[in-house]
Amino acid sequence: MVIRKQRVDYEYARSSGTPDHAPLFTATGRVYSDSEVIHVTSAKETSKKAAANKAAYEMCLKVGLL
Repeated sequence: MVIRKQRVDYEYARSSGTPDHAPLFTATGRVYSDSEVIHVTSAKETSKKAAANKAAYEMCLKVGLL
């Protein structure tokens, strides 16, 4: 996964800010807070997205985007 710094448009998560509650990256590069995403996804999808987005969040920390 490649996240281009200039395309990342994010909002801070309304939760604790830990990786489990990090902003969630969508395929388009837009980021929505976890509380918004939960309203539009099922529990199963949210669980899958949480795992994928935790990895994306950690990658962004590693490369200095956040």
